Amino acid sequence: MKYLFLIFFYISITSCSSTEKTVQEPKIDETYVFDEVPPEDYYTFETPIEKTDALYVVQIGAFSTLDRAKLFADKSRLVLQKDIKVNFNDRNGLYVVQIHPPFESKAEAEKFRSDLWQLDDYNDAWVLEIENTSD
Repeated sequence: MKYLFLIFFYISITSCSSTEKTVQEPKIDETYVFDEVPPEDYYTFETPIEKTDALYVVQIGAFSTLDRAKLFADKSRLVLQKDIKVNFNDRNGLYVVQIHPPFESKAEAEKFRSDLWQLDDYNDAWVLEIENTSD
């Protein structure tokens, strides 16, 4: 009986196999390569050129009353040895105290403002861009 079982097993295995030679399919690379990607845009940044029609003024104070603004301007003229102007600002309703004449470049105004920051009464000074109306 064992013999019969082995013959049956051998016939069933050999009958299932093909007579053709097995051909291996070429191996396909499974790595996905992105489609053509357009080159990235390259941006070049140039040093900004300051507008020639703008001037820069250093503002050293803003006051709600003209008397306080004038008092601060008088004190600042003595300390800074600069021409100081007091103007009324319609937009915020304050009297502003500014260094005059205005600076031609923002860098000059910022340098002067940085020097003012070393003094106790002027550590709130800032630079404003104003329109050149002398043309």
